[in-house]
Amino acid sequence: FEKNEGIIILAATNRRDYLDSALLRPGRFDSEIHISPPDLRGRTEIFELYLSKVTYDRN
Repeated sequence: FEKNEGIIILAATNRRDYLDSALLRPGRFDSEIHISPPDLRGRTEIFELYLSKVTYDRN
């Protein structure tokens, strides 16, 4: 294999338990980052961000 510098591979999944074990072997991915779902305040802020782009009746 040739050495490939400057190449980054990023993967994402909602179900780690569904991934093939071959993908999770050492040397495949160097880091694993778990990002928890947002709390109530975070969800509210996300909702308000997207809702701010929409015209609607507040009643």
